[in-house]
Amino acid sequence: MCNVIIYSRRIIFSRLICLAAVTAAFRAKRLLLLLRRRVGLNAASVQDGRAQLGGSRSALGLCPVGRSFLFILTFVVDVVVTHSPPRSASPLPLHDNTRAIPFAVDRKQRTRVTIATAVNTPPTTMVLLNPTRGNRIRGLLQLAACACVCVCGGQVQSQRAGGGNRDAPVVNIRRQGAVSGVEVPLNKIGHRAWTYLGIPFAKPPIGNLRFAPPEVDPPPAWSGVLAGNAHKPACIPDPPVRPHPVHRLFATITPSPVKISEDCLYLNVYRPEGVVPEEKFPVMVWFHPGDFHWGTPIYWDASVLAARHKVIVVTTAYRLNILGFYTDNTAEASGNWGLLDQAAALDWVQRNIDSFGGSTQNVTVFGQGAGAVSVGLHLVSPMSRDKFNRAISMSGNALLRTAVTAPDDPEAVLDALADKFNCFRNTLTGCLRNVDAEALVKGGGSLIRWGPVVDGPALTGNGTAAAGRREPFLPDAPAALMDDGRFAAVPHMIGYNRMEDAFDSFDGVNGGGEGITKDRFEALVREGVVEEDEDDRRARQLRRLQQQQTTATVAPTGETVGGLSDGGGGLGGAIEDEANCTLDVDFVVDTVVLRYARQTDDPETLRRNYVIMAANKAYGATGHRVAGYVSRLNATYVYRYEYKLRATKALPAAAEWMDAPHGAELPVVWGVPYWPSASAIDWTAADRRMSDTAMALWTNFARHADPAHRSAGVNVRWDEYEPRNPRAMVLDKVPNMSLPDQEPEFWNEYYPKVLAVALQCCANRTAESSATAVFAAGGPGPATLVALVLVVLWTSSSLVAGWPSPMA
Repeated sequence: MCNVIIYSRRIIFSRLICLAAVTAAFRAKRLLLLLRRRVGLNAASVQDGRAQLGGSRSALGLCPVGRSFLFILTFVVDVVVTHSPPRSASPLPLHDNTRAIPFAVDRKQRTRVTIATAVNTPPTTMVLLNPTRGNRIRGLLQLAACACVCVCGGQVQSQRAGGGNRDAPVVNIRRQGAVSGVEVPLNKIGHRAWTYLGIPFAKPPIGNLRFAPPEVDPPPAWSGVLAGNAHKPACIPDPPVRPHPVHRLFATITPSPVKISEDCLYLNVYRPEGVVPEEKFPVMVWFHPGDFHWGTPIYWDASVLAARHKVIVVTTAYRLNILGFYTDNTAEASGNWGLLDQAAALDWVQRNIDSFGGSTQNVTVFGQGAGAVSVGLHLVSPMSRDKFNRAISMSGNALLRTAVTAPDDPEAVLDALADKFNCFRNTLTGCLRNVDAEALVKGGGSLIRWGPVVDGPALTGNGTAAAGRREPFLPDAPAALMDDGRFAAVPHMIGYNRMEDAFDSFDGVNGGGEGITKDRFEALVREGVVEEDEDDRRARQLRRLQQQQTTATVAPTGETVGGLSDGGGGLGGAIEDEANCTLDVDFVVDTVVLRYARQTDDPETLRRNYVIMAANKAYGATGHRVAGYVSRLNATYVYRYEYKLRATKALPAAAEWMDAPHGAELPVVWGVPYWPSASAIDWTAADRRMSDTAMALWTNFARHADPAHRSAGVNVRWDEYEPRNPRAMVLDKVPNMSLPDQEPEFWNEYYPKVLAVALQCCANRTAESSATAVFAAGGPGPATLVALVLVVLWTSSSLVAGWPSPMA
């Protein structure tokens, strides 16, 4: 609303004149918007000599021109017309935060007309002081002032409570409607961003749409202009008992409390202000972390990333936990709803991002943790082909042992759900659709870790596809799909942090405050590495027996049990899946200890070595496997993040010895040292330089498919990945290429062979008698000893040959 107050002897007449001008301006503006909407004009389709963001031409074209005209005209009149002090009429007092600006001087009446604008108030409020008998010049100037301020200011006035931000231009979204945004000033970097928050990309997944693919046709539509100035509620989470310190950081610097709802399928668009370049902006679509159980796009403010590096960033919500990944192993509910939400968001980007100035031919998907696993699964999913052009995986990939959920007994899980919510087993899915959403998340989360599943076509006994089943998102185990070359061969940037699981391994519960002994090191290897792999092997045995009983078809390298499948990771198929097998756990533990702890007894060194070893096995080795697949077909870049934040308030839970735990790269990649909401944190100059480097590398890759492209002024050399020469970019205070990394070879090539030797299989005996026979002689057999010697020789020779130490 434009408030114009005229004080004079003829106050009524002056108000009527200005009111008529204001009314005419608003009517013209509304008519223009209506006309543009009717004829289907939108932002990216208007190209008349230069690309413009459409929907509100006055905000981009008329405002600067109107303001310039107003100031120039004011200056000319002030110079040409004789200045004289105002008549002795007492001026009206101004508010403390108001400043008076000379506007025009009446030559005959020797009276100065002044405009008072409140410094901290919206630009649509104007007070005209002391006008007297109007002449033609003063009348025209008053009308011009009213029209310019109301038309221009009305378009850019902020709708954010408590902020001085202005409106971003209105954008028309095909088949949905118009949406307004907010212009966000970023004083620390000298740029502004336009943000459009809370745009629906699918109908609310409630009622019969719970446990169903997102409904996007027709897309959600609205009348009028949707206010994109606030986030919509987050998807209902099932948060961990102890939130990760990095996520606590982002939750702390999020300005407002996060509301939750089952109606949560909304996305947010962040883009640079101003004119769209001829080639349009690169687009980056973010999948947030949270173990598929919690998390929200609300934490991830991309204003700095978008404004500084001229990219469009889209952050999207997706359903989580049981609401996002429930499956009953039938065509009715085959699972992966959260991944289908992500695919629907990518479809929305392909249909509509050009309206915001983005290029549909240059879309990068990127994510961290569960978001990076999502990126990896989209790479191998046939449903996501041609929806993106590049991929960035941060601390996660589709080959992680936890990437795909495979419960030991899926039927037992469904029986437990039926009992918990008083449902009949044969109508379980329909019954659960009527359970309160928050109660369902709380009750269902205690039964199983819900997550992605292999939802390949369920087959009947005669091998025909089950009737009514939708196209699968994940038709086979990720490893099998990559082995067969069934993945999107787009340029890929992938990496991990050197101390990924430092918080989880040593958090006061597992000890390690002053370091660990060698006995503790061996116990951690036994519990967290070898026995975990043995549990995976036994789980595969059980699923194979279940498949044989249900006549389900066995996939080449991953077993499908009515929609729940082995992830195809773990031991890589090197172990025989015989029913009567026993693993020589002690031998495998000794082999790992020999590699990582034989040269030291220092407690702090042993603690550091264990954390780095765990990161190498879980994230580094699998990441290098993915890089090996993709690099055969397209450019691939691998990094290892090692920078330790200097800001003590950023991650207060991080011990001094932790340099780069899981998530430590997120504040620098997202430019958090420049966020207005994070200004209370003691960021150092080194933190800001690291953030500058990381933002440039990530957006460079999105723009050029080359993170070290020279056009952005990045002065680093980052070579493409070569499987025979597995080097990585070490992201530290001074980024540099590493020496060839031997850790991927150890975990991907030699460790499975050690397991194969340590596994004793006797098909004609029970497991107990097999174990007795194997260890009756008091230790491992000759084959085991030979394998041990080979590992020792390989480790020693690699070090002698100049390869770096595993702890280098």
